[in-house]
Order: sequence, then C-alpha cells, then structure tokens
Amino acid sequence: MAKPKQLIIKNKYLAFSIYLGLVTFFLLPSAMDPFLMPKAAILIIGSIWFFSSSIKHVWFNAKDPLQVLLSLLAIWFLLLLLVSDYKWISLFGVNGRATGIIFYLALIGLMWHTSKFELVKQKRIYSSFGIIGLLVLFYGLLQYLNLDPYKWNLVYKGIIGVFGNPNFMGAFSALAGIYGFSLGLNRNSNAKLKLFGLLLVTLSLVNIYASRATQGFVSLAIGIAPILVFLMFNKARSLGYFGLGISATGLLLFLAGLFQLGPLTEIAYKQSVSYRGDFWRAAFNMIKENPVFGVGFERFGVNYRSYRDLPQVLRNGADAYSDNAHNIYLQFAATGGLMLALLYLALNVFIVINFVNKLKTQSDNSYFYVAIFGIWLAIQAQSLISVDTPGIALWGWVFAGFLCANPENKDSAKSEISPAKIVGAVTAMAFSVLSIFQFNAQTSMRNAFYLQIPKGNQEYADAKAGILQKAQNHEPWNAEWPILSANSLIQDEAYKQTIEAAKRAVKLDPKDYRGWYFLATAQEKLSLFNDAINSREAA
Repeated sequence: MAKPKQLIIKNKYLAFSIYLGLVTFFLLPSAMDPFLMPKAAILIIGSIWFFSSSIKHVWFNAKDPLQVLLSLLAIWFLLLLLVSDYKWISLFGVNGRATGIIFYLALIGLMWHTSKFELVKQKRIYSSFGIIGLLVLFYGLLQYLNLDPYKWNLVYKGIIGVFGNPNFMGAFSALAGIYGFSLGLNRNSNAKLKLFGLLLVTLSLVNIYASRATQGFVSLAIGIAPILVFLMFNKARSLGYFGLGISATGLLLFLAGLFQLGPLTEIAYKQSVSYRGDFWRAAFNMIKENPVFGVGFERFGVNYRSYRDLPQVLRNGADAYSDNAHNIYLQFAATGGLMLALLYLALNVFIVINFVNKLKTQSDNSYFYVAIFGIWLAIQAQSLISVDTPGIALWGWVFAGFLCANPENKDSAKSEISPAKIVGAVTAMAFSVLSIFQFNAQTSMRNAFYLQIPKGNQEYADAKAGILQKAQNHEPWNAEWPILSANSLIQDEAYKQTIEAAKRAVKLDPKDYRGWYFLATAQEKLSLFNDAINSREAA
C-alpha cells in the first residue's frame, strides 16, 4: 500500500532538515581539521543526492535566468579546475578551509534544489533553522561557562562554538538572533513562539559577546534592519523612508569608522581591519596580472608572498601570509578571474530583484521573505570581510533558493527512481568512499603530528617519519600532509627525516613556500648550505 502523500512530503522535509543540521553542527574531534572538513564532506555528499532528486525529465530551461546563472557559475568552476596548476587543492580547498571548487558546486546544487520548494516546505525549513540555531547557541553557552564536554586546545580568546573560530561563531549567533527577532515581532506568532524568539535573541547576544567578535553585532544589526524597515513601512510610508534613512546613515558611519573616520571609529576599527587591507591589496595585484582565470582557485595563499606590498611586510614581517582575501568578491576575482566575481555578483543582484518582486506579489507572505532576506543579507555582509565556511555559507545559498523560488512550486509526493537519482546515488557513494580516505588521513595525521619523541633520536625519528608517511598515504595527492610532517619532524630535530618529507611536499606543490622553508631550514641544520641556498632560491 502506497504511503499517504503528506507522509512522503513530511519525510522529505525531515531528511533535508537533518542534513542541514549535520552540515551546521557536525564535528570530528579526532581530525586535523575537526570543524570545517567534516561539514564540507557532508554538505557535498548530501548536495549531490538532493540536486539529482530535483532534476526532472527536462532539467534545463534556457528561459529561466536562475538556471542560466547557476549553470554558468558551475561551468566556470569546472573550467577553473581544468586550468589549475594544482587540481587537488583547487577541487577540495586548502586545509582548514575546505572551500574548493566542489564545495561551491555543492552550494550551487543546493540553491537549485531549494528553488524548487513550495512555500509550506520553505517555512518548515525556516523553522528548522531556529531549532538548529538554538542547539548551536546552547553549545556556545556551555563553552562560555566552561562546561564543554570536549576540551578544545583553544588559541583564541573568544568561544569557537561548532565552527572552530570566534568570528564564525559570532556570525552564526547573529543569524540565530535575526531569526529570533523575526519571531518576536511577527504579529502571527503566538506567545510560545514569541518567548522562543526572545530566548534566541538573548542567547545570541550572549554568544556574540562570548565570541568577542564585533562583526557579530554588526551582522545582527544588518539583518534586523530590513525587518524593522518593513514594519515601519507597514505603519506609514513616511515612517518607512525614515527607517531607511536611519539604516543607511548607520551603515555609512560604520563604514567610515572602518577607515578611522567619524564617531564609530572606536567600535568599528580593529587592528584586523588593517590586516584585511593587506589581503585586499594583494588580491588587487593578483587581479591586475591575472584577470581571466586568476592565480588559480584556492591558490591565494601560495601566491600571496609574490603579490603583497611593502606595508604588509613592515607591519607583520616577511613570514606572515594569508590563504584567503577575506572578501568573497576579491577572493573569486583573484583566484577565479573577473568573470567568476561578475557571475557571482549577477546572481546576488538577481536574488535581490526576486526578493523585491516577492514583496510586490506575495503580500500574504512578505514578512516571511523579509525575515529570510535579513538572514541572507547578514551572510552577504559577513562575506565582505571574512571567508566562507560550510556551516554558514550553506544557509545563505539555501535561503537564496527560497527567495528565487517560483510561488507556483508544488511538492510532489512521487518518489520514483529516475536516471538522475541513480547517477546521484552512485556519485554520492563514490564521494563517500573518497571522504573515508580523507577522514583517515585527517585522524592519522593528527595522531602522528602530535606524537612526542626524544629530540635528535634517529631511531624514534625514523619510526615517527614512517607513521607520518602512512598517514599521508591515505590521501597521497594532498601536499598539506608532507608539509605538516616536515613541520612536526623539524620540531623533533629530526632533520634528515624533515628533508625527506619536505621534498615530497615541494614535488606535489612547488609553489608552496612552506615546503621549501622546512627543506632549507633542515638542510642548514645539517650544514648542507649549497642545497639550502638552492631551496631558498626556489621558494
């Protein structure tokens, strides 16, 4: 007997909600990168399946601007993979970021999928975001109260939540706060929902404060502004324009403060702003010399030293570097060419246009879309001064799909097996197997990297080098593992073994300065000065 339609649709909603929660919350403490890589792997595997399940018999419509934009983005990403000088890193991203080409292809697939949702499912997923936000905020509160069941080796002053970085935690806390704010001011919310909203706003403020991330408060204000302005317009048009003016003035004053101008300087300006200026100038230099394809996707870090300027060196020293421009448009333009940045800008402009159209045509649901737009806008603002991270970027693309969804979408209860689903299932399983190897590399490298041995003892050094080599063998195409091996071995004064690991690193990625640095340093320690000179020149 066939399942009732409502039960099938409910199961689809539940599966997608669980998936979104896993991408946001999942951790792997035993991994070298316990926060981002596990989230990215789940995001990619799930996106493959959900994207394939949303493909119908006629899967592409050239008259649909959203499909055209997403397809062009996907094609450009694939082209960038073909021209990359190190395809493995371009595909999967640098260690500690996990934002390679396949990550963005997964986000494109998710936006495609969520743009097919009907309104009821959109609202259910939005409710799921509130529950997921509560869980994240509760975990952040445990960290703040020193009750975290796992004792992280923290290098930051603020809490890191489930994201591994105070800035990310502050940013997500702001998103949860915007959700809570939207519940509290919604005239259709009952007393329980308003109380839930108040709880989320309170926990959001506590978590942002505990993260010590000023940008969290800024994101919160940016996301709340559209909701307030919308409500003011509902009261009176003149009041709405007043709200717009106040919001614009506040934004301009904050931007001026970033450049140490105006009354908000003490709030807006931090030393990190100067560091971001260094990254942005390096990105501009990359764009000038590589306008078509950039320096290579996810290759910002290995090229940074060649494109930075003198003020950066004087401020932070010759060894300082960054693997990201900390601005999504500059990052895309510098590593993927101007076309990538322009396509992404066109997509975001299209999203805003669709939002405005929904305000005009969906009056009964306009408040819902304003709330979603507020969260999406806060994520976009965050991306102008920070880097993408799976647990936050995910929601930006999912909600963008809602904003671009056709109001006439109807969720089908049919679950027939289609060729697209078969291909999606096989591809998802293949990537799952690959992810197991990557997880093994992550956990094995973490165990080996922190293995303590007597300094200068060759027997122990050979044994540790062998363990590190076995860890690298789980993912032999990733230069990060021999670089980390060399980093660990040189601290043990195992210089001979450091040279072997560093040579493996520079063979995989001759552009990465770190491999040459460890190689030259170890050669100098063994008085191999001619070799060391050659290594430093090669760097």
